[in-house]
Amino acid sequence: MPDILVVDDEQEIADLVELYLKNEGYTLYKCYDGAQALEQIAARPFDLAILDVMLPEIDGIQLLRRMKADPALRDIPVIMATAKGAEYDKIQSLDLGADDYLVKPFEMKELMARINAVLRRSEIPDDTRKRLVYDKLVIDLDSYELIVDGKAVVGASGQCADGTTYRVMADRGVILATGGYSGNPDLLKKYNEMWPWDESTVIPTTNSYGHTGDGHVLAEGLGAELKNMGRQMVFPIADSIDYSTETIVGNAGLGLFVNVNGERFINESLDRFALSAAVMKQPEEKLFIISDALNSGLVNGYNEQGYSADKLIEESKLFRADSIEELAQMIGADPSVLAKAVDDYNAIARGDVADTVFGRENMSEKDAIVEAPFYASPRTWAAHVTIGGVSVGPDYQALTADGAGIEGLYVVGECSDGNSGVSSMSTGLSCVNQMLA
Repeated sequence: MPDILVVDDEQEIADLVELYLKNEGYTLYKCYDGAQALEQIAARPFDLAILDVMLPEIDGIQLLRRMKADPALRDIPVIMATAKGAEYDKIQSLDLGADDYLVKPFEMKELMARINAVLRRSEIPDDTRKRLVYDKLVIDLDSYELIVDGKAVVGASGQCADGTTYRVMADRGVILATGGYSGNPDLLKKYNEMWPWDESTVIPTTNSYGHTGDGHVLAEGLGAELKNMGRQMVFPIADSIDYSTETIVGNAGLGLFVNVNGERFINESLDRFALSAAVMKQPEEKLFIISDALNSGLVNGYNEQGYSADKLIEESKLFRADSIEELAQMIGADPSVLAKAVDDYNAIARGDVADTVFGRENMSEKDAIVEAPFYASPRTWAAHVTIGGVSVGPDYQALTADGAGIEGLYVVGECSDGNSGVSSMSTGLSCVNQMLA
């Protein structure tokens, strides 16, 4: 049976959970403060941790943050079980990587159901996304290579999930169309020239986690040159839970930007690189886009991408209130601080004063935040697309560093070096045109 750690400074609650779970057949361990919990987690490979938020020494949020920053601990599923039931506390915990959030007091049967649900999800093999399934054929995407005859690429081979191998021979060449590497933290860190990442940084992505740079690695192994690999685009206002780019509410993403304290911190019209760098420096690396009934971008209750505001609110991806003060309380900010940020922003929008602090000029009275309901859209940064890739010629043939073509090897889309400049993401969008060229 799974080993479960319960961390709660209320011994009676910990004892009750222990009794119930042991009766259900689970092996249970418990401790009463965050420092002790961190020691136990580091010493034993638990299958699940149940954390209270309000803990002595190291609180539950800090403990969760440390776990998710540690490669050895980040895969341990976590359920937050706490008396703190505010929406902001839930969103913060889920944003940091918690798998579920349960508010005290709770029924033991509900806790059991949530434990079982989280454990079922954790049983999914880690390599699920590394397999391609077509009818009865299951291909292991980590087990493949290019077939080379002399210096020419003539096909590809790989392994199925059951261990059998396959070979696909090509009459006219092999095309690599494997996307970028924004889902590969190791490559992002290896080639990084722009962002303040270190080895412990957890790098989320707006892109598919299947974008792991496999094509880049294969081509480089055959002598292809990789160019502009340090040009990595980060999206500054991704969904703070699932890193989507499509759940934004607030003046087309140009509303008032405040940090978790309610403070404005940036000229919202700056480019993605400047915005992303600023977001990374904010507390919890998080922001809220503040807007109102007139500039939320909602039409009939839906944002531009077709997401329902009510659904986003239900999922804690959006907050709505009838006053700025109420909105501040929802997001955990100081009401007076947020109110001042809104007032100052409105004065700039009306043209009463210039934005002498951040220098934004492209504003008008319609940008002012004045009419209820008011909205706060929680956002964060995430790796978006990668610009660099395999150097290619006019016919998209892979090139070596001296400009020689690699016979039989062609590269398209985001796997190729950016053909629209070092700050463009259009290479992936031009994949079809490249393949038909």
